[in-house]
Amino acid sequence: MKKKRLKLTCVLSFAVASTLFNLSDLNISYANQNNIQETNLVEKNSEDKFIQELNRYKTEIPNFKGFNVWILGDKGYYKNLINLEEIKNIQATLKKERNEEYVFVKLNGKIAHDTTVFLMNKKHKLLKNIEEFKTITQKRLTERGKFPYDTVHSTFEIKDENFIMERLKSSGLSMGKPVDYMGVNGIPIYTKTLSIDNKFAFENNSKDSSYSSNINISEDKIKENDQKILDLIVKSGANNQNLTDEEKVIAFTKYIGEITNYDNEAYRARNVDTEYYRASDLFSVTERKLAMCVGYSVTAARAFNIMGIPSYVVSGKSPQGISHAAVRAYYNRSWHIIDITASTYWKNGNYKTTYSDFIKEYCIDGYDVYDPAKTNNRFKVKYMESNEAFENWIHNNGSKSMLFINESAALKDKKPKDDFVPVTEKEKNELIDKYKKLLSQIPENTQNPGEKNIRDYLKNEYEEILKKDNLFEHEHAEFKESLNLNESFYLQLKKEEKKPSDNLKKEEKPRENSVKERETPAENNDFVSVTEKNNLIDKYKELLSKIPENTQNPGEKNIRNYLEKEYEELLQKDKLFKHEYTEFTKSLNLNETFYSQLKEGEMKLSENPEKGETNTN
Repeated sequence: MKKKRLKLTCVLSFAVASTLFNLSDLNISYANQNNIQETNLVEKNSEDKFIQELNRYKTEIPNFKGFNVWILGDKGYYKNLINLEEIKNIQATLKKERNEEYVFVKLNGKIAHDTTVFLMNKKHKLLKNIEEFKTITQKRLTERGKFPYDTVHSTFEIKDENFIMERLKSSGLSMGKPVDYMGVNGIPIYTKTLSIDNKFAFENNSKDSSYSSNINISEDKIKENDQKILDLIVKSGANNQNLTDEEKVIAFTKYIGEITNYDNEAYRARNVDTEYYRASDLFSVTERKLAMCVGYSVTAARAFNIMGIPSYVVSGKSPQGISHAAVRAYYNRSWHIIDITASTYWKNGNYKTTYSDFIKEYCIDGYDVYDPAKTNNRFKVKYMESNEAFENWIHNNGSKSMLFINESAALKDKKPKDDFVPVTEKEKNELIDKYKKLLSQIPENTQNPGEKNIRDYLKNEYEEILKKDNLFEHEHAEFKESLNLNESFYLQLKKEEKKPSDNLKKEEKPRENSVKERETPAENNDFVSVTEKNNLIDKYKELLSKIPENTQNPGEKNIRNYLEKEYEELLQKDKLFKHEYTEFTKSLNLNETFYSQLKEGEMKLSENPEKGETNTN
């Protein structure tokens, strides 16, 4: 179904580094650390020895004019071309100027790099290796109260193989600023803050103290907000375990659209006012009921993860080319884009549709999607940027891990990998043999349209199975169901062929096709009326409307393909012979019967609990 366009007025300056919601800045992962030499602090009792080493070191530098001083975490040199006596007093100078204590550091085993000497704030941590960073990060996340240092530095690239920054961001949180990189005299320096922040309060720190005072958000505050989100889930009815994940997404999205309003004042004040940040943070929906696109998205992503629907926040461009945010959610064995912001428009417009249908039409999968790490952007508007590497991590770790903080709030834990369990090689081969057997019963060069359609479809599925290294349980079930359906269809087709035509005398041979009929003049009473023909066309349209155009169900796809061919054939006929009318009617009734049987089978399957979901309460 083609998605219609809504005018979205959500603006975010994603391109402004370290200012707004910048997804690319936070997409970091661990690198391999090779050939890292000793990196350590110069202890207090070793400072005199350090100065002596510097004194010897300067004699080895041709045309030495003085030392430069760089403080880890700064953006430029603190001092340039100073003598050794000034180096001796540099700590006292810093103490006086910054009211902080600083220590000398050796980076990669060297007291200086070219003529640059390095110092670090004593409250910070200098990392020796990647394992130390992993340990410290985990400790920081479990000890969210007082922590001995809030910033770490390293000479190796800090990467985040567990997607900590992405997971925090999808809950409206951050761990301070993104990793900062500076290259100084050939040595890389990476700096990372370790605070757990309300992302937008952190970024608005200098603008409004009443808002930014709650930067280092507490675990209790997160739990309190999660309870409010849970209340929204319950009120929306999305906690009903009889609903499918897709129905839960629709129910929650619909409810949020009903009880909140888009913050137009914040939109008009974008980038310059605290209200813009308030409308984008994790409390915008739960506390204010006024939000912009990021506020809607972080609330919905966290709600979906609480419900056991793996989700994260994505960014891109609206249909009008404005920076926009939405949710990427996993259900029905695939990822979908949910535009929560659009849910607020139904109550303010004249849409000739139900609210639930509006959500399906305007809020779900209305964007092109691409992964900037894999392909170049081919779109100018109406797109969202996915993260395949992150999705692969979620595939194995699930929705509960996406909550990151307060995981006990999860109603379910869904791991997408549990949707993809392979059948045994024996089961796969048995299915292949059944396809071969049925194919062998249908002549390869058959001229019967029904047989030809069935054979072509079976052959395509047969070849598709052969190409698969792994055949998953759900695929096996769908192929098996399609095989049984085609077999029933074929048997019914052969049965109908044996029946004498109602329009022919028993001693007459059946007419082969309508083309031969038209070779000889026909009387008007050989044709059905225009009304009868149109009624038949309407019946085809009605049955086709019940089967989704983009269905992935092999059985539905088979029936729809067959119906579409016959429907097009009907439309092309100026007049419809009576015997053709009878054949089309029989085929339509047969397809309708098979479709009803298919849906009955799905109903029975849906009574079983979904695999891969574990109730955590």
